[in-house]
Amino acid sequence: FSFILTFGIKFAGFKEQGWHEDFLSLKNTKAIQGFMALLIVIHHLSQTDLLRNNPYLIWCNDIGVLLVGIFLFCSGYGVIKSLNTKEDYLKGFLKTRLTSVLIPFYTMNSIFLVIAIVTKSIASPLDFIGNVTGIFLLNDHSWYIFAIVLFYLVFYLLFKFVGNEGIAFTGMGIFFIFYITLSLLAGHGLTQPHGPLWFQGEWWYNTSLLFFVGMVVAKFEKPIISFVKKTYYFLLPLIFISFILFYFKNLYMLRTYSYWAEFSGVPGIREKWLCLTWQIPTIILFVFTVILITMKFQFRNVVLDFFGSICIELYLIHNLFILLFSSPSFNITNNILYVLLVYAGSIPLATLLHFINQKLINLVVKKKKSPSTPNPN
Repeated sequence: FSFILTFGIKFAGFKEQGWHEDFLSLKNTKAIQGFMALLIVIHHLSQTDLLRNNPYLIWCNDIGVLLVGIFLFCSGYGVIKSLNTKEDYLKGFLKTRLTSVLIPFYTMNSIFLVIAIVTKSIASPLDFIGNVTGIFLLNDHSWYIFAIVLFYLVFYLLFKFVGNEGIAFTGMGIFFIFYITLSLLAGHGLTQPHGPLWFQGEWWYNTSLLFFVGMVVAKFEKPIISFVKKTYYFLLPLIFISFILFYFKNLYMLRTYSYWAEFSGVPGIREKWLCLTWQIPTIILFVFTVILITMKFQFRNVVLDFFGSICIELYLIHNLFILLFSSPSFNITNNILYVLLVYAGSIPLATLLHFINQKLINLVVKKKKSPSTPNPN
């Protein structure tokens, strides 16, 4: 991972005038997202029964929210940046944006659906309809798709039909307050017979605000960058140290109060809010730390570009191999072999799915070039 990240790295220099001015460009952010997608796989692996107590992977257990925060920030930043720079951006927005995430979801979901049919895991016609449409999630990692679709829909409605941009921004902020609150109150829903339901689980809402943060940064990008450049060597260590302090306080809150307190005989609402109030600033500080670093260091190479291009497919499909190679049929007990097999299965299939998805997306949006794909988180 270290080699993949740093191979071909370009340093802009220590001088105050030395910057990578394109640090938030699509190509650079996609490369970063490609690396985050690789880490998301190891994060999910570290939560499996086989690897949960592995001393080398303990650090991966709690980094998922940080990684997803990058994806949501980039998506929020991207829609405002495009709105401000592309003519008639909202014309065809829903077709382009929703297609770019829903087609990868349904190609992935079709694979999970075939497996569910073969293994006779679908108990009723209701199950089948719910699994086909995505109302019941066969792959619980796919929550991200429906969250980002919702965010795009709200963004479109507000910025399309509200004449005042300031009011539209305020509306987005209010929406996220309601979204986070309602999702938090929904609990985990682990007893549902048809699979994970929408908006149930802290992963639905604990990173969601980063979409709005990305929007705000895009709106005030010029004054923010101007301020950062003037205070860079003070600001970077300040934000990084703050992130470290908040991260360990966040871990303490998660261990002490827990998002899962509802299963210990209490309602759990207070405990969830306490965890969230520390986790959100932790994620924001992490994202800002990454952004500040990329102002001086450009992380770009053919490997990162490749994983950036398939990151949504890699995110959606790797759970298939996590479940497959942890099944009794394989009886894998070697940690290294398990990790290697998951990557060895996920990357080629993600590449194939990306090729298929781009063909389908191009058919729908009727463009020679594929639209940029927002990724997860």
